[in-house]
Amino acid sequence: MKSLFLVLLSLLTTSSLAASPKFDTIDQDDFNKISKEFGANAVHALVAPANPLGEIFGVEAGINAGATKTPEIEKLVKEQDSSVSIGAIPHANLFAAVSVPFGITFELTYLPSADLGDVSVGGNSQAIKWNFDRILFPKVPILNMALRVHRSSFNLDFDQTINNSSTGNIDVNSTIDLDTTTWGAHLMAGANLFIFKPYAGFGYVSTKTELDVDASTGTIFDTSFSTNQKESKSHSGTHYFVGSELDLLLLHIGIEYAKIMDIDRYTAKFSLAF
Repeated sequence: MKSLFLVLLSLLTTSSLAASPKFDTIDQDDFNKISKEFGANAVHALVAPANPLGEIFGVEAGINAGATKTPEIEKLVKEQDSSVSIGAIPHANLFAAVSVPFGITFELTYLPSADLGDVSVGGNSQAIKWNFDRILFPKVPILNMALRVHRSSFNLDFDQTINNSSTGNIDVNSTIDLDTTTWGAHLMAGANLFIFKPYAGFGYVSTKTELDVDASTGTIFDTSFSTNQKESKSHSGTHYFVGSELDLLLLHIGIEYAKIMDIDRYTAKFSLAF
């Protein structure tokens, strides 16, 4: 499965990041936009309905993949090279989930560190989902309600040549490293309609993104904003999503649309559940 996953991730990366981005003279407003879109892409995603995986126990494992719309990053990249288009950033992971008694489900996603052309990626996330409706309210056969809390970390880096006033207008090789951590919580509700399981959720999310320029000298930040080689920015806001899962015996197929801090993200999943 890992080999299949890496092929899928490579295809997603090739289609979304046809060439590595290039950032230069980033001011404070630019960095706010970059960090917000990278942060939204890193938020935990499992494409899972509101119900647990079983009445007592259940296990699921599979692949999630999708993309986050990044119109602001694309504008900034095109200012440096009009031939490069990055309208979306891909995300993908291997995942596993286990449900145990009292309506509790543990979720884990893992993105193996991988070099995909000019870009290197890696990350992971964890979450706990609690179906409180099973304990606090009389059980309704087709309705499920849950609370999920989650955290994640994601890394993306690429090589770039810097040539600006901070390097004395000479070429300097560098590696641009973007590290993002997130956490959040949301309420979700869904329906069990035989093989179809639609769901929706709403909550809060917080992200922090660090951009580090690994170079002997120079920076990609506008000196009116920063003369450092590392800066960080935090964001927070609403997170809502709608999706549906199709259960075909052991095979589960799902799709989800999320709006994270006003940024659009789309994710699909293929998994086996027992």
